[in-house]
Amino acid sequence: MRIWSGCLPRRATKAEAVTPVAVEEIISCRERLGITQVWNSGGASGPVSAVRIGVPEAETEDAHAPVVMILPPEAQRCGDSAALAPTLPSASRRGIACVALAEAKEVPEGLRRLYASRQAPVFASAYDAWLLRSRLIGLLQEKGGRRIMVHGVLVRWAGRGVLILGESGTGKTACGLALVGRGGQWVADDAVVLRRRGDLLFGRGHCRTRDMIAVRGRGIVDARGLLGAGAVCREAQVAAAIRLVRDREGRATARGEKNGSSTDFLGIAIPARSLRVDPDREQLAPRVIRSVEALLRRPQASPSRTLGAGPGPDGSERR
Repeated sequence: MRIWSGCLPRRATKAEAVTPVAVEEIISCRERLGITQVWNSGGASGPVSAVRIGVPEAETEDAHAPVVMILPPEAQRCGDSAALAPTLPSASRRGIACVALAEAKEVPEGLRRLYASRQAPVFASAYDAWLLRSRLIGLLQEKGGRRIMVHGVLVRWAGRGVLILGESGTGKTACGLALVGRGGQWVADDAVVLRRRGDLLFGRGHCRTRDMIAVRGRGIVDARGLLGAGAVCREAQVAAAIRLVRDREGRATARGEKNGSSTDFLGIAIPARSLRVDPDREQLAPRVIRSVEALLRRPQASPSRTLGAGPGPDGSERR
């Protein structure tokens, strides 16, 4: 994603890429975007994967991605077709899939005429340019299936994915192997790639470490060779998370074991529980199994509606 930081920007900053989202899907979120009017030139249905504020200065500026271009009020005031035509000789050439008018009640006639020949829908929004940009970015991330990578182990248990998180040495791999030994399937070790699809969260191994397991005392081994081909699967829908924590986190962790909580990934709340790593490691795996069984019996929470928000790179919990 590329986000321009001003009305007539000279520099662009890069952000994480998202899967393109159809223009119709963006425009359908009227309440989220504060949309007051939509003018659709011929029902265009192109994809969108970036947000830009303002009009590009030069014809040579490279957009790199189909964008929603936000016009702030100052750009709209000089925005009759005669004034804007020289700066926007071709919306399709610039990758403009949709135009948003910030702090506007309706789409002016001049802009309607300008974009009629460019097959770019235009909508007016009550929000200012920066709030609208934030809402659009959140919407693209939510609907575009943004990916994150977390440090953990992912196992498929009873048909659903269980994510085991924690610092190195807390026993994530051993607990995952215990679940596989009870009939589960191995999905990923160490680097777990999470991706949102609609209202569901899926996980799989990173392409560089897929089908590999770091076993204490044995090093890196092939998962299929260790467990058998039938005990390894490519992907799982994540339905629960266990976080293994050391004793130093104290009473707050103990409360986390007893009380229902969740952890948020890409706007999806997953039932979660924190477990202290006891000195007697032999008791940890049975406790994890009991916790997983309890979590999978809980109804899964609805996706978060906080636009533009998401977890940190470690998938930090939200209580």
